[in-house]
Amino acid sequence: MHELKTPLGIINLNLDLLARKSGENKHINRMKIALKQIQINYESIEYYIKNQKVKYSKDKINLSEYLFTRVDFFEDIAKSKFMTIETNIENEVFVYMNLLELQRIIDNTIINAIKYSKPESKIEVYLKSEFDTCFFTIKDYGYGIKDTKSVFQRFTREDQTQGGFGLGLNIIKTICDKNGINVKLESKEDVGSIFTYEIEIYKRKFLDKLEDEQ
Repeated sequence: MHELKTPLGIINLNLDLLARKSGENKHINRMKIALKQIQINYESIEYYIKNQKVKYSKDKINLSEYLFTRVDFFEDIAKSKFMTIETNIENEVFVYMNLLELQRIIDNTIINAIKYSKPESKIEVYLKSEFDTCFFTIKDYGYGIKDTKSVFQRFTREDQTQGGFGLGLNIIKTICDKNGINVKLESKEDVGSIFTYEIEIYKRKFLDKLEDEQ
């Protein structure tokens, strides 16, 4: 995995330099999109290999701000399939967990929504809080999932033609179980899927705000 990381970084750097020199064009954009997809797969495999050997420390994270940055990351991938990503994200929602693990949940859910959605459809990203819990939801209008019970199992793929390793949702389930996150999946064939994550809000949020004001 380490030997893959360096060439990926070199490709990314040189694509940026090429874009600055010659200007953005459809060929450069396609390569950037492909590179992002490779990066997501790389990061998932790396986490799968390391998660039982590495201790992932937790931090206070502004989930609202971080969600916006990840949506921005996926915008061009969605546009390549003539799709749009719509957001309704509540501001200043904080959680306490490891950033890398949070990213795996967000990235793997969004990339699956893009991968298994119909062209020219949309993906909706929601974040709202109620009392001590926030609800992070990703809704797509894709092909739906036939077997919602088995999709979280390792190496399970609904559509073999889409590629991938069948690790994304299994990694999500592993992280959710580890962090006490409740994940709900609703899906109907030819209608779409809704993934909802119930995450405990960072308990010191209001104390921190008071301390900042003082």
